[in-house]
Amino acid sequence: MDSVDRAQPGKVDWRFHTLYPMTLKGQTFLVNGVKAQMEGRFVYSSSGDLALTQDSGFAGADPAEWEGQPAHWHLTASTREAASHRIVTLLTPRKAGLQDYVSYFMDDQGHGVHLYFTYQGVSRRVEVAKPY
Repeated sequence: MDSVDRAQPGKVDWRFHTLYPMTLKGQTFLVNGVKAQMEGRFVYSSSGDLALTQDSGFAGADPAEWEGQPAHWHLTASTREAASHRIVTLLTPRKAGLQDYVSYFMDDQGHGVHLYFTYQGVSRRVEVAKPY
């Protein structure tokens, strides 16, 4: 879980770096490597859905500095404006071609948000406390 509290309301960019292009869909991203994959799912953001974009290269850097190197890809997940941000991201690595799935359930009926993750019959709980 990532927590950011700001003095003034504003946006936050959550960043992810990889050597492979990603497939973006809704609140998920998928990295397809040679031998493995990794799925990322934004399962909770206190300011609402995130806006996902990706780019390659290094903005502001002289391309000659990384000429001849493999391409680099960057995911940016941008929040909406808020004074406090809570972001829960589920990262699931797996061998290429496997379809492992981690299910989750959100309970937000109290003084915080409780997320329950289940994989192969084992469940874990993550509590996201509300900022006061």
